[in-house]
Amino acid sequence: MITKKWLSITAMGWCCFLLFTMDGHPESHKDDSSGTQVYTLGEIVVTRKKEGVESIGTVHRVTQEDISISGARNLNEAVNLLPGINVMVGGDAVPKIDIRGFRPRHNILLLNGIPINSTYDQQFNPSIIPVENIAEIKLTSGPSSVLYGQGGLGGVINIITKRGGEGISGMVGAQVGAGLSHLVKGSVSGRKGRMDYFTSASYSSRDAYPLSAVFEPAALEDGAKRNNSDKEAGSLFANLGYDPSSVLRLGLTFSYLFGEYGIPPNVHDPETDIFAAKPKYRRIEPYQGYSIQGAFELFPEASPLSLRGWLYFNQMGENSNRYSDDQYDDFIRDRSLVTYRLKNETRVLGITLQPQYAIGDTGILTMGLTAQRDMWKSQGTAWNIWSSTWPPGYT
Repeated sequence: MITKKWLSITAMGWCCFLLFTMDGHPESHKDDSSGTQVYTLGEIVVTRKKEGVESIGTVHRVTQEDISISGARNLNEAVNLLPGINVMVGGDAVPKIDIRGFRPRHNILLLNGIPINSTYDQQFNPSIIPVENIAEIKLTSGPSSVLYGQGGLGGVINIITKRGGEGISGMVGAQVGAGLSHLVKGSVSGRKGRMDYFTSASYSSRDAYPLSAVFEPAALEDGAKRNNSDKEAGSLFANLGYDPSSVLRLGLTFSYLFGEYGIPPNVHDPETDIFAAKPKYRRIEPYQGYSIQGAFELFPEASPLSLRGWLYFNQMGENSNRYSDDQYDDFIRDRSLVTYRLKNETRVLGITLQPQYAIGDTGILTMGLTAQRDMWKSQGTAWNIWSSTWPPGYT
């Protein structure tokens, strides 16, 4: 059985804003502690040195130094440093980021201008995005500029990654923790002449989530280690920048994510607890996704007109399985349960152009032109009782 759902082909028309500033071109931010800089080519520019359009909302920033001091390992831990953010983990074992009470589907998550939200339900999993690549996280709370795209009722989380600085620098690190968890990571960056680069890789795994020592064993959970709570995640990231001339900059970014995880079932048995739901034995095994972006920025020195743009593609796929029991190897052993084996895939293809015109020292007039195509696809098999006659039909 194959089901396809084409969500939309959207063209964000033009929208103009006056951005009060004293500088018409982006700055190159330097992080002296690591030798890296901020990769600004894919960033959607809404404001400059002085607050412009974003002044209608509340803007908060978390820098690379803030993330390093906090010890955050992935995005859902890093955003906890921002005010107005509430991170919750529900029954599907995926952290959910609320912004001032708005659910993830009402918030926009951008990585160098690439939308990360699923095309199916607009959700996203922040735990699979490592922090090794992040130079800055910018949160715009409340209704934000439409230059960011559609759907940002609660706010926008804009992730800006790193780029290489002068010379060559690198980093390696490792962590171990409870539940037989470990993390290894590393990065190399540099710049020579007109070319710069930044690359990083990380891998983490956890055998099980350890429960509290005061946890009282339940019908479907005996304590110590949470059932079906193992997790594995890995990532590769690279960007390459090139300056053909003093007025033109080119950039290419690539990222790859992979892993798998279990979704812990209920701890109470519905046969002994009338308020308990039937247990669901689910796993995501595996997931993998990649994104690629090409960007440019043209800013002639003698002209008040400049142009920025990028073309991007983002794909994420996962095998979502629901088994018939806690052995996680069969789909039809218990026919009283709904089970399935599905392969879900989400894709985003888009292009953005952002021309800007500097009005002397007064400000900047900017226009955003965006075309985006979203696609979601699910295929696989589901087993269910489909008839109330006796004996019941099963498919």
